[in-house]
Amino acid sequence: MWRAGVWGLLWGWLIGGIAALVRLARSPDRPPLEPASPASGLPLARAGFPLFAYFALSLVLRSLDRIALVRFGGNESLGRYSIGLIAAGLVLYPPEALATVLFPRLAAAAEGARDPARTRDELVRAQRALALLLPPAVALGAFWAGPIITVLLPRFTPGVPALRILALGALLLAMATLPGYALLGLKRGMRMLPWAAGAVLVAGLLVFSVAAVSPRASHVAMAAAAGQGCFALVVLVLGARELASGSGRRALVAGSLLPSLWAAALAALALVFGGDGVAAAAWRSLALALGYAPLLLALGRGLGLRDLLRAWRG
Repeated sequence: MWRAGVWGLLWGWLIGGIAALVRLARSPDRPPLEPASPASGLPLARAGFPLFAYFALSLVLRSLDRIALVRFGGNESLGRYSIGLIAAGLVLYPPEALATVLFPRLAAAAEGARDPARTRDELVRAQRALALLLPPAVALGAFWAGPIITVLLPRFTPGVPALRILALGALLLAMATLPGYALLGLKRGMRMLPWAAGAVLVAGLLVFSVAAVSPRASHVAMAAAAGQGCFALVVLVLGARELASGSGRRALVAGSLLPSLWAAALAALALVFGGDGVAAAAWRSLALALGYAPLLLALGRGLGLRDLLRAWRG
């Protein structure tokens, strides 16, 4: 494939897919190929509709900025903007991986096959750990993106400011991933959909309004990050109502958003000063470590971070 390039990759996918279909057709455990009656499929479609609708809304939310840029800024702006979209996708990968592990447990708890209280505690613990550990990693990435892209991808250097904004916006959106999956797994998805759709509508109006007036990549990225933050807040509040009670709801919302907002504030303040080279990224990283450490110590109690660090050293 290295010699054949993209066509080699495409032919590899095609041949591999055909081979898999042939092997599946000859397997005694293959699924039936003939269609079933519509009546047997309606319950499945009804059960899967909240998941499909929620994922569709998430896809629309994450596509608004690129659609607006194509409409008002042109393909060149979108090309430089794409490096930021890749970074935003990487930010969302850890919470999606966690959700993939926890979702079957939530579904089992909703069916009575697992202890609901224990399942909720596991998700809240994972949410707290994610909310505390992901923000400094994203902020460090924002610092080092400039010098790395300047060396490796110099033509994408004008897209670095938008990349930093998109990464911070994706950080806010990441805080809603586990609560969103919790609502779906606990069969509360239909209650969430109108609120989520309203947040996507608000985000769309904001992004397209900003792009129509100023189609610069950084301005569109700010609008997209604000829209994603609005969506995240709605889903997070709805999820907290299912995962906690009383003051625990407020603590879950605050504990999910405070580290991200604090890391974003530290990153924004550090980026105001100095240039964009390796030395600047190094001292910004040190400043972030010093500024974020008190919050890490205050909110990290009970999460087992010391045991994790001890195991890593060993």
